[in-house]
Amino acid sequence: MVQSLWTQVEPGRTSIDSDLEGKKVLLRLHAQARPELSLECELSHSLPTLQILPQHSRVKLTARTGNQRYETEALVQMEGCTVRGRGLVESQRGLRGSLVYRNNCSVIQEWAIPDSVTSSGFLAVSSALAESQVSVAIDDTEMQTSVVLRRNKEINEAWFNVSHSVPLLRKVGLPAQAGIRVNSANHGNGSYSYLFNGTAGSQKIYKEISVTKIPETFRLKSRFKHTVNYLKKMGIPANNSVQVELGSAEGKTLTLQSEFGGQQAGVRLKLKCLQVNKEMRGTMWHSWPWLRHRGLPHSAEVTCAVQGMLAQFQSQAQVAVDGRSLLVSGLNVSAPDGRLSLLLSVSPSNQTQPSLATTWVAQIKGPLRSASADVHCHDWRVRMMGDIQGWGAYGGSKEARLTFKHTLHSHASPALQVEAWGRLTDTQLRCSVASEP
Repeated sequence: MVQSLWTQVEPGRTSIDSDLEGKKVLLRLHAQARPELSLECELSHSLPTLQILPQHSRVKLTARTGNQRYETEALVQMEGCTVRGRGLVESQRGLRGSLVYRNNCSVIQEWAIPDSVTSSGFLAVSSALAESQVSVAIDDTEMQTSVVLRRNKEINEAWFNVSHSVPLLRKVGLPAQAGIRVNSANHGNGSYSYLFNGTAGSQKIYKEISVTKIPETFRLKSRFKHTVNYLKKMGIPANNSVQVELGSAEGKTLTLQSEFGGQQAGVRLKLKCLQVNKEMRGTMWHSWPWLRHRGLPHSAEVTCAVQGMLAQFQSQAQVAVDGRSLLVSGLNVSAPDGRLSLLLSVSPSNQTQPSLATTWVAQIKGPLRSASADVHCHDWRVRMMGDIQGWGAYGGSKEARLTFKHTLHSHASPALQVEAWGRLTDTQLRCSVASEP
């Protein structure tokens, strides 16, 4: 038999309180629409027939809106057990949202449901930018991801990053931190660049390619770096780069440079061709030990130059190895004057081999023809001089002279000297030879 029953009804609020033989039941309902939409229900009882329900329980739902913001919250309390959740969505300058969940109920925890969940996200999309970020924390584990896409007239760029502390993801091989960046840029005039950067924990990969076109110059660069153990086992060095350059500002130029694991090598060719002057230069350098072991020097340079036309010109050629001049030669020709000269110098890279220098001069036009030669080695020298008077003349006399000198480096006077003279006329021939010693 109900001993007492009390009911109260107000706008948005209802309360029922009853007493049945000392057993009480209290039920309260509260609902409102302003300034926020909320619904709250509270139940307290001591009836044995309702023992499947907790003696005290409370449920509250709340929703708020305004200024492009939407928020809702839910609360459930049963005895000492509390479950709370809150969600938020904003649409100002992109779409932003968050979700929070907490519970301390052992019954729910036995179902492998986490104690706490916190997540947030952001999304913004425009004609030039798309950006997304997501963060999730479940109990003691966290995970964050971000994606950025950017595009304009010059640059196209994409970013992706992820960081986490989830054991399951680690087991499947996803490192705690990983990221990828891709960038391509158009710099105009046919110039562009491409970049790729990848990170997975402590292992990184970096790749860059750029093409540059400017007036009279074309340049290509490629660079590759990594700290990946698998690539190291395959023998790929950690630092690699290649550069190719073509130029035509002062003649034609080709430059090729490479670096593999700190070992550098390069080749440069230059060709300058004008109406009067022509020059060719080639340079090679490297720091590879295995090339050095096979006899290739660290550096070598070859230069050839020609000045003038075919009738009158000067030419030079030089060869240098490891900074030491190995060969020097020169040729001078003057056809109108009838003069011809030749210079040749040889310096072997082996210090034990003697060097050699020689000079030749000749007069091949006119009534007086002459020639001289000078050959100089490190410990001896040989000189020869000769001339002929009246060359090519009909009749008359002709006279010739020849001198030969051989000198040792440690002696002031010649070791051998020979002089010869001769005269030829229409009726006689006279000659003499003298030698010393």
